Amino acid sequence: MNDADHNPMLLRLNRSGKARRTSFGYETDDHPRLDRVENVISYTAGVTAGLALVLMVLITCIEVFSRAVFGQPLGWNVSFTERYLLVGSAFFGIVTAYRTGAHVAVTSVFGMLPLRVQKTLQIMTHAMVSVIFALLFWYGLQAALNAAATGEIPPKGATELPIPEWIWRAFIPLGSIMGMTIAVVDLYREITAPWGVLATDYDPGDNFKEDEE
Repeated sequence: MNDADHNPMLLRLNRSGKARRTSFGYETDDHPRLDRVENVISYTAGVTAGLALVLMVLITCIEVFSRAVFGQPLGWNVSFTERYLLVGSAFFGIVTAYRTGAHVAVTSVFGMLPLRVQKTLQIMTHAMVSVIFALLFWYGLQAALNAAATGEIPPKGATELPIPEWIWRAFIPLGSIMGMTIAVVDLYREITAPWGVLATDYDPGDNFKEDEE
């Protein structure tokens, strides 16, 4: 039995070496600089998404208090939450979820496949995620630039706050470029690793039998 059995945050073994789980990613022995880049991106995205969630709770509480005690609803809280906080928590949160492996994954089926098949699927996954993030970045950037060029802003007296539309639209390309960077780095690491090594299977699960007791 090793230390990972007592503390899963301390040490996990991937197929190319040792991978230590952190709150916002992993640290490995093969590419420590790339790990720092990915983890800094994941940390920034995770903190941003967390702040958006906290603000959602605070604004909801203020709205309830203002409506119940003073009979004066905020009015702008719904649109602000939908446009800024939900979009921010989603597009930044998915970056951290991808880096930390918090997304849904059928590891039991994946672990039963031959190693070469697993590596092929791993490369295909990183490539597909990179393309999807790239498309989100491109179209999100076009939407943000178009809103900035046309000066889109809610009119005075409306229920929305008079904040330029390009600001919340910019969350989409920002989150997408962060996610694309992590996916491209993982793709590079997987492609450059030996064919018999899974370089980005950081947390292989119960189906992987460790060599060290």
